[in-house]
Amino acid sequence: MNANEYDELADRAEAGQLKPQGDPIRGEKAAHAGAAQLLKAMETSSLEDAVRLAVGRPPLGSAQKAPTKTWRVKAPADLDAAVRELAAARGIGVSEIVREATINYLRTNAS
Repeated sequence: MNANEYDELADRAEAGQLKPQGDPIRGEKAAHAGAAQLLKAMETSSLEDAVRLAVGRPPLGSAQKAPTKTWRVKAPADLDAAVRELAAARGIGVSEIVREATINYLRTNAS
């Protein structure tokens, strides 16, 4: 699936235009299917690693100080691959790499 197809599908999902296909699965079968999808999406063979990558790091301290915002950013395939490779090598999520890069950019380019 290319980026345009993904964006179109995401727009349709947000507009409520997608209907579930097939019969719903429940219980242990659903748990196994979900785990398999998570392993595939996170490109790892360990469920513990996949969960850690999917969830990201916990907030610092006992509670997060300010609400967070979700950014939706498009990146060329080669940049995406490089960031994912770095994140996997460091055992952190792509979001953490983006946060670190943004902070470093702001420090370097602050007026």
